[in-house]
Amino acid sequence: MPKPVSNFQVSATGSSWHHQALDCLLYIIMIMNASLARDRAAGRLDVAADKNSDESRAGVRAPTTPGPGLWSVVCGLFLALACGLALADAQESAPKDAPASLQDSARKPKSVTAKELAAAFVREHRSDIVFIKGKNGAGSGFIALMKGRKVLITNAHVIAAIKAASFELLDRSPLRLGSASIAAGHDLIAYVVLEGGTGIPIATELETHTKMGDAVVVLGNASGGGVVNTLQGELVGLGPDRIEITAPFELGNSGSPIIQLRTGKVIGVATYAKVDTLLSGDEKVRRFGYRLDSPKTWQAIDWRSFYTESELVANLQTATEELDEILTDFKSIRNRKSSPNFNTPAIRNAMDGYYNMVAQNSGDTATATRELLTSLRQACNSDVAAAKYRFTYDYFRRQFESNERLRGEFIKAIDKALEP
Repeated sequence: MPKPVSNFQVSATGSSWHHQALDCLLYIIMIMNASLARDRAAGRLDVAADKNSDESRAGVRAPTTPGPGLWSVVCGLFLALACGLALADAQESAPKDAPASLQDSARKPKSVTAKELAAAFVREHRSDIVFIKGKNGAGSGFIALMKGRKVLITNAHVIAAIKAASFELLDRSPLRLGSASIAAGHDLIAYVVLEGGTGIPIATELETHTKMGDAVVVLGNASGGGVVNTLQGELVGLGPDRIEITAPFELGNSGSPIIQLRTGKVIGVATYAKVDTLLSGDEKVRRFGYRLDSPKTWQAIDWRSFYTESELVANLQTATEELDEILTDFKSIRNRKSSPNFNTPAIRNAMDGYYNMVAQNSGDTATATRELLTSLRQACNSDVAAAKYRFTYDYFRRQFESNERLRGEFIKAIDKALEP
């Protein structure tokens, strides 16, 4: 079960002035009630009357302490003041920058769970949660307040993969977008929001305003299912440009906001997961999101150039994966009777040439193998050299450089295999 979030609990003890004043008032009320009970038991009413005197008078000895009616008024005033102090203390326990619905929860004298806080946040920001859809994929986004302006935030890889994407808010209210920019050094895109949403506040200076173990929730379109899921977890890592969390987000959650529950602010954007192999041999899934307070530069997007570079990088990535498959299991692939279905023309032609040579010269595989390695080496370099100076967006250039490094490693392995 999620742990209660202490910031939204009304504590029964504490050292605040509210608690100290409340204790004093209760003590005074107890003393006054005890005094009232004692006076009632010992009080007397003396009436002196001289029936035989023409000047008979009624004499009443005045009480030495206030009567029961005055005591009730005084006790009532002190009790009202005590209740006011208790309410002020309950209100003060809610963070000032938390959403209104979360502050309402904080005023209730009970523990509030992470699940309840997540549900309250969805209700508060149902006009800020965005579904992104297209023919070849789905993702998530959200409307945020960035430097006083409303912007729609999602991952760059979501928009690169979904051409002609459509955007829909959870509450189906109108949404109209303007120009877009892509963050240098990050997998993030921001659209100017012309109409729609209210905007979720963004946390800044995470090193100061977050701590390990903070409860978080990821809100988005998990697995492209078309519904909002509240995936809960904790903050377990903080870096210069990204964070690590335990919330189990999946495909389709890319672009979802990572919300710090105790403040109701965005601390990151759910982006990717990786599998690490531990020393024990076990595998561990780790999940990361990019920070929104760390981008220094945003590049304006021209959509024609954006999708041209996106396709170029996608083709490079496909070729890299196919080369890796061949070189990793080279012996098995050479022993096949026909070429596997490769999408990269240069690689497909190299494999077809190998199988044809083996079929024509049965038993002589050494020459065919050498020809295959030579063709694969050329395939490693040709598309990289052609694409090297064609990128203007930092996001795609970084992907190109990653592929370029891997291709260099492949070439070294092939050269070693070609040595006499």
